[in-house]
Order: sequence, then structure tokens, then C-alpha cells
Amino acid sequence: MPPGDATPQDRTPRGGRRSAAALKGLVTLFTGVVVLTCQAFTITTFATLLGGYLIVAGALDVARGLTERDTCPGVRLLFALQGTLLATAGALALAGMVQAGPFCVLLGLVWLVGGIVELMSVASDLWRPGALPTAALAVATTLAGEALLVLPVTSLELLALIAGAQMVVGGGLTAYLMSA
Repeated sequence: MPPGDATPQDRTPRGGRRSAAALKGLVTLFTGVVVLTCQAFTITTFATLLGGYLIVAGALDVARGLTERDTCPGVRLLFALQGTLLATAGALALAGMVQAGPFCVLLGLVWLVGGIVELMSVASDLWRPGALPTAALAVATTLAGEALLVLPVTSLELLALIAGAQMVVGGGLTAYLMSA
């Protein structure tokens, strides 16, 4: 039983916050499926798809950072900063600045920061429903970010495969956790 008087149901995000997180998960899942199933990507198509996704995901994270009242202010600030980083990466992708090496580093940093922020969010409220699966997803995201930073990715095709797989897993789990 969690400490304090609040029951887990009282502390579960409701309404807009939970819906926004589920929407982000569905958008992520959809984008990942498209990235994995469309083999004939041009650099422009990949950059546009990934850039649009990153901007939407960034906007949703900024909104999460501004609207979550049950989370400590430090974690809320980190969500807002993460959203800004996502949106910046998306703007760079839409501007056509996608080259396998540099963009791989940027995407790796985005995932690394995102995983750490989510882990901090879970650590700030260990008793919330879905904390364990959320922590597992955060660890997977952190490891994916580290892999992109450490392993050399020299082609956009390999980057699209890695990004698509992470989006399908992360988006599917996020949508499932927020709709359960």
C-alpha cells in the first residue's frame, strides 16, 4: 500500500494527461510501423516523417511538463526540456539536416534524456499504477539511446530500422499502459 492516504486510483492520471500520453504512444507506434514497413524511403521522406513525429512528441512532452500537477517540479521541468529537445530535433529533420552520423547522435541524446527523465518520474512516485512497466520502458529507451551514441550507424536505412523498432516497442507499451 502506498504511503499516505491516497489510494492508487486517486493518484492515477485522468482525463487530458492520460489521453495525451496515450495519444503520444499511438502516434509513436503508427510512425514506427510506417518507418519499418516502407522500405523505399528517400532521405527527404524519412526526414519529414521523423521530423513531424518528433515535433508532435515534443509538444506533448512540453504540455505534460506544464500540466502535470502530481509530479515534482524538477521532473516537470525535465519533461518540458525533453519536449524542447524533441521539437528541436524534429525541426532539424524537417530542415533537411539529417545525415546518419550527426542525427544518430542527436536521436541517441533524445532517447537517453527521455529514458532518464521517465525513470526520474517513476522514482518520484514508485506507488503509482504501472510504475514497473513504465520503468522497464524507460530503461529500454535509455539503452536504445546509449546504443545509438556508442555504436556507429553509417546509413539512414540502419537508423530507420533502429528508430522504427524503438518507436513500435515504446509507442505500443505507452499506449497500452495509458489505456489500461
